Amino acid sequence: MIYDISKSAFNKTRSMFKELGYTSAVNAIIEGNRQGKIYVDDMKFPKTAFAWAKPSEYYLVGCSNNNQFNSALTKLMTDTINPEVIKHKIRFSVLHCSENAWDKKINAILKNQHHRKSYRWSLLLSN
Repeated sequence: MIYDISKSAFNKTRSMFKELGYTSAVNAIIEGNRQGKIYVDDMKFPKTAFAWAKPSEYYLVGCSNNNQFNSALTKLMTDTINPEVIKHKIRFSVLHCSENAWDKKINAILKNQHHRKSYRWSLLLSN
């Protein structure tokens, strides 16, 4: 299952998104400073979470072997998110995942969508 949680419950997912190490967009959603939605697998004790930072950034964290959530996420992307992104004439989206285990699941989740993998580079500047 996948649940669209209310804004009042967003803070429950904050620690999950710390897995990414760069959660400013998700933190902005949680704090009400950016438009977005957060979806979880369980309302009380979420193990998997997906944030949609509108219009076209996505963040996926938690248990990657959550097949029921992953299937529901495929349907959500196909039926709800993609039509809205297309309506706003956005040409590409970016999906950030928390761990390498998601690599094996992304192709199944995005099976009906053209996608390609790219890598995030972090630079540390020092004197």
